[in-house]
Amino acid sequence: MSSCKKAKKVCKIVCAKPKRRRKTRRRSRSGLRRFEALVEALGSRIDGLAGAVPQLEARINSLAQQQTALGQEQAALGQQQAALVQQQNTQQTQLSQLGATASSLTAQVQALQNSYIELNEEEAAMRSFFTSRVGTTLTIDTAAGTVTGTVVSVGTDFVQIREASGDIVLIPFRSINFVS
Repeated sequence: MSSCKKAKKVCKIVCAKPKRRRKTRRRSRSGLRRFEALVEALGSRIDGLAGAVPQLEARINSLAQQQTALGQEQAALGQQQAALVQQQNTQQTQLSQLGATASSLTAQVQALQNSYIELNEEEAAMRSFFTSRVGTTLTIDTAAGTVTGTVVSVGTDFVQIREASGDIVLIPFRSINFVS
């Protein structure tokens, strides 16, 4: 160092270089320590992640099994849905047939009601006719033959005749062909 005192310029150059080297070495040593600490921290994290990998693989396998089960359930539900659609179509066909049958039956009921009304009107007319003839002698032609006698009484759908022999004959209105 004594030589450095004699020549200030030389000393500055010579003395400056070792000082810089020391700082660089300190910096590189501290940088190396930080790098080693960082590598160690990363190693710890990698070890932690490596420990989590089997758990994640187990979870993935579990989810894959659940996905398979859901796929099977979805397929079963698809089959059930297809069966229900087929059943619905069958029921709609049956409903249409029942509607057609109901329409036919309604028409038949209407025809029967009309016939009943006509028969009641005919019976009412016959009842009125025979009621006005009680005590008179009439000849009534029926499918079973001709009956001649006196009208004794009139029912809701029949007339009671007394023949000359004294026999009482009940004749339903529907059996009468004509009266004279």
